[in-house]
Amino acid sequence: MEGDTRIEETAEKQKFVLQYVMNRTFGVDEDVLQGLIQDLFGESASLSHIMNEINKNIHNYDFKLQKIQDQLDGRPTWHFQNVSGDPVSQMATPYSTSQIELMRRIIDWIMRADEYQYSIGTLQIHKYARRDLSLAPSVVEAYLSAFERDGWLNHREGVWTFTNHALVDMEAYLHNEYESSLYECNACRGIVTAGYVCECGYCLHVYCCKHLAYVSCPNCETSWTEATKIGRW
Repeated sequence: MEGDTRIEETAEKQKFVLQYVMNRTFGVDEDVLQGLIQDLFGESASLSHIMNEINKNIHNYDFKLQKIQDQLDGRPTWHFQNVSGDPVSQMATPYSTSQIELMRRIIDWIMRADEYQYSIGTLQIHKYARRDLSLAPSVVEAYLSAFERDGWLNHREGVWTFTNHALVDMEAYLHNEYESSLYECNACRGIVTAGYVCECGYCLHVYCCKHLAYVSCPNCETSWTEATKIGRW
């Protein structure tokens, strides 16, 4: 009986951690999550061990707790990831059909942006949304506000880009739909929408480049000053 009680207590604690991450749209800082796990499981509790155990329990449901590092500053955060299906279609519960279609179009516009930008301006969204979807400016603004509020898009100085949450949740979808348009960091293997690519094809996130102190391409030794900038940051 004591063993069964301990198992139930552990399961409840893991469930609490899972729900805690699920309820944080923009993810949970790793140091915050580590503190939570130590409070629940004890000072010696291992973050990686607890997360692995939770992922084993939710794997069959096509869910995962995924760690990602910010492309610019390297800050590690944990996110709840749905690894099956089309993540845009999974937005059906909170969003209307027209919102989902606009989000699908924005993803496509960002992925097909010229000159490695992986972004789109507000005016462009309005132009394309009116042309392709016949959406009024006020409707577009309301939809964009919802996408930003819910952690799908970042907005800075009139430019829209994917959030870390979006990149985690859409990882499989982006690989399936835009494989030829994606860049992958040669250091951490994450999708790159803010970084550099050398003429030889070697690619790094901004943070990975700084963290590894590269001044030239590890593959061909060309100076990083000659590399092409990816994204608008």
